[in-house]
Amino acid sequence: MRLNSLCEKEEIAVLKKQVKTLKCVMYGGMCLLAVGITVAATSIQDVTDGIKAKEFKLIDDKGATLAILGPSAEGNGGLVVFNKDEKITAIIGAGPDGGIVGLRNKSGQNAAILTAVPDGGQLMTFNTKNGTPGISIGSSSDGGSLSIFNENGKRTFDAAQQQEEN
Repeated sequence: MRLNSLCEKEEIAVLKKQVKTLKCVMYGGMCLLAVGITVAATSIQDVTDGIKAKEFKLIDDKGATLAILGPSAEGNGGLVVFNKDEKITAIIGAGPDGGIVGLRNKSGQNAAILTAVPDGGQLMTFNTKNGTPGISIGSSSDGGSLSIFNENGKRTFDAAQQQEEN
């Protein structure tokens, strides 16, 4: 009987160990299930309609500004884009008469500006050595125009198409 009771004790010990292991597996599985349900519930929540801020600033890994999206001093919206040297290279914004697009060279000097006017638009390019105008092209309800400037900014050619009266 003694041998029998020793074997029974060993079997009970093995069974207790198996039950303990099974409990750990069950608790672990329940925890994974709870985490899974939480992640699933979070991912099916409604997406926000938008992010609101007065200004957004995009920076690189070193903290240098790459772009700013925000209001102008006049209260219109705009986007300013910078190169890696933090020089402004592009501007897109709203002006008093409509949209404005400005392009600058890598040194930050004006190269071209495209603007909307009440009844048309205008494109002006610049000599980036001295900032003087190079070419101006425009259109309005009166017709189109083209002006060419020399290296000193003096107008050397001017052509305009005026609207004919009936």
